[in-house]
Amino acid sequence: MDLETFKTNHKTKYLADEYERLLGEESSVRSMIESDPSMAELGEGELVALRTQIDALEKQMTEIIEGDKEEEVKPKEIKQKLNSIISLKKIPIEQVTTKNYPKRIY
Repeated sequence: MDLETFKTNHKTKYLADEYERLLGEESSVRSMIESDPSMAELGEGELVALRTQIDALEKQMTEIIEGDKEEEVKPKEIKQKLNSIISLKKIPIEQVTTKNYPKRIY
């Protein structure tokens, strides 16, 4: 997972910042466990909770990025759609120079 990709996307920027904060908190808990073995039990519970939050954020950011890929519309598709709409609506090309307008105007 590339964290910079998530930071540059406006939809995932907040989640990426939160993800980075949780990673920092996880590393501080690990260093606390290493420095004070009596806090190991409390620290392990905290690590499990942090890891759950980190995994959930990672999954959520990945889903958002995948959803963006699905929503992407290519210009060729837009042109095809536009041409199909135009072909359904037959617009007369000849110019009207008299006041004898046809009864049915498109």
